[in-house]
Amino acid sequence: MGRRNFFSGWICVGRSADIAEPGMQRAERAGDTTALLVRGEDGVLRAFAEVCRHRGHDIRPCGGSAQARAITCPYHSWSYRLDGELCSAAGYGGLSSFDKSKFPLRSLKVAEWHGFSSVDISGQAGPLDAHLAGLEERVAPYRLETLQVRGSYQFVIQANYKTITEKYQECDHCPSIHPERCVVSLPESGANWGATEGA
Repeated sequence: MGRRNFFSGWICVGRSADIAEPGMQRAERAGDTTALLVRGEDGVLRAFAEVCRHRGHDIRPCGGSAQARAITCPYHSWSYRLDGELCSAAGYGGLSSFDKSKFPLRSLKVAEWHGFSSVDISGQAGPLDAHLAGLEERVAPYRLETLQVRGSYQFVIQANYKTITEKYQECDHCPSIHPERCVVSLPESGANWGATEGA
């Protein structure tokens, strides 16, 4: 129940810089599923359910990326244009009853915001701007879209995600456990970000 609610709307799946050039394709974890992000020849970022319409095979492993003029499933080589439309269906080419237009990749809602890409796998969330209401004026001065990744770390934490989330939302323990951190970032530094501020 908690995971379904936690991952039910917009989910940030990565940096736009990781999929900046036309033809770039990248599979990213989005809650309990995987989204395929694709930058079209027109420069538009699109997202699709990361499974082929033929046999449901993964098109790209999670975290895997490529740059090509088409999206091709490695299993039976069905190929899709960068806009998700099926362009080649191996084994079905000679069938007059087969209509390629009925088998595009399933589109997901996707949006870019200050250099970050987000998807709505549920299809039920409103616009991303509404989801992030109130953050634009706070984030814009930092120009996050100009930041460059210089390092990456992955941690496997065997704990309930709610415990981890709550731990990083408060810093009551910081003065006693992380005094060196408190020198550069005061524990009460977020106190002026009240929910009703500016309302």
